[in-house]
Amino acid sequence: MNTEPNPLLQSFEELQQDDSRLHQEYQHLLDENTRLKQEIRDNEFKYTNLKSSQIRAYTRLPSMGAFLWVLSLVSVFYKQLDGYLLETSYFLYL
Repeated sequence: MNTEPNPLLQSFEELQQDDSRLHQEYQHLLDENTRLKQEIRDNEFKYTNLKSSQIRAYTRLPSMGAFLWVLSLVSVFYKQLDGYLLETSYFLYL
């Protein structure tokens, strides 16, 4: 009986290990991609991410409520800036 390892069988086992490792790496990268996309959304500059103290510092309005009220007044006469969400464009105009 031949006791030498079958090269085809060895190659197949190595490919299975590589495939398993690549699947794990792929899943890790997918998870990281999802986390980074969420981090970008959370850190995007938009008025909804600001605290009342920041609204006060940037606009001199006393609160988020006052800011939203002003937004509702100016939105009728407003042209949206390219590439910005509507509310963020309002904030940049103010």
